[in-house]
Amino acid sequence: GQGMVAGDLVNTASRVQSVADPGTVLVGESTRRTTEQTVVYEEAGAFELKGKDGLVPLWKALRVVSGARGSLKSTGLEAPFVGRDRELRQIKDLFHASAEGRKAHLVSVTGIAGIGKSRLAWEFYKYFDGLPQLTYWHRGRCLAYGEGVTYWALADMVRMRCRIVEDEEPASALQKLSSTLEEHIADPEERRFVEPRVAQLLGLAEQEARDKHDLFAAWRLFFERLAETYPTVLAFEDMQWADESLLDFVEYRSNGHATPRST
Repeated sequence: GQGMVAGDLVNTASRVQSVADPGTVLVGESTRRTTEQTVVYEEAGAFELKGKDGLVPLWKALRVVSGARGSLKSTGLEAPFVGRDRELRQIKDLFHASAEGRKAHLVSVTGIAGIGKSRLAWEFYKYFDGLPQLTYWHRGRCLAYGEGVTYWALADMVRMRCRIVEDEEPASALQKLSSTLEEHIADPEERRFVEPRVAQLLGLAEQEARDKHDLFAAWRLFFERLAETYPTVLAFEDMQWADESLLDFVEYRSNGHATPRST
């Protein structure tokens, strides 16, 4: 048989829905209190709802302002997001096209310091964080100098997915990497191919003299298997400091046709 949900909460939700304008979301006091760290509301007024005594105050949901459960909400007031609506809309459209078509898209955001590149990325993050479907978000920053910084941004993303902290003991980090691969890569042969090459990326294995094609194929396969589960975003920051080898991988990851440069 078919399942059915009934009760006061269901009836109240139906009554609230009946007074909401098309394309809007209204909530009651308890829902507003529970979600106010994540969603901005404005008072919508008091309404007469069937089965309820007196007028019932409702609030209109305006926008998502934080990560899940409010964990990423700014501690201070956030300035209005202005002047970048068209760019944000383009990124949203490409995101959905990529998810629906299961095809990678490369988006470059360029501009002088302070023009709002990071804010644009933040607004995009808040957007997909508010969607019902989970999205795998990865962020890595390119470093201007230092030892072993060629693929630092990419390694940051892998550590983020595997929940590996930067100074974690190698044995613990390798265990987390192995567990992550078992979770997302079902084929044992693929795992045997990917694991040592991703471990090399993270500095957890000896730096063997592998061909770039070989390394890139393994790293790309790692993210492709993630994307088979949920839409996957790789956000590279400060690309002005990116090494040519990292740019090669980004191009290779996007279309699979780039030929890595020799170094």
